[in-house]
Amino acid sequence: MEKLKKQILFLVDNCLETEKRERPENQWIKIMYERFREGSGGLGKAETDNCIYQKMYKRLPVKASDTLKIRYWRTGRHLPSTREQCIAFGQALDLSEEEMLYLIQGYYDRCDQIFE
Repeated sequence: MEKLKKQILFLVDNCLETEKRERPENQWIKIMYERFREGSGGLGKAETDNCIYQKMYKRLPVKASDTLKIRYWRTGRHLPSTREQCIAFGQALDLSEEEMLYLIQGYYDRCDQIFE
């Protein structure tokens, strides 16, 4: 019984420690975002979010909160609500075909296959 108790405590501690680490796909999207920022002349984050919004929706944001979803996506707090938004986000970031595949599989679907 004591051995089982120790194993359970070990698993709980391990889960709590793992929970604190940033997921690999979130690290990846941050790298893609930073690459886009640098490629856009080193814009600030707010300007970069505006630029991505404009590329995705072909219009200027009407209010400041319009670009909040871009910030949430790039920080990994939330995912795009639809596959179409995710694809538009990747296209706005100028991702390659291989990177788009990872965006859909690793970042959005979190799986090793693309599901249609």
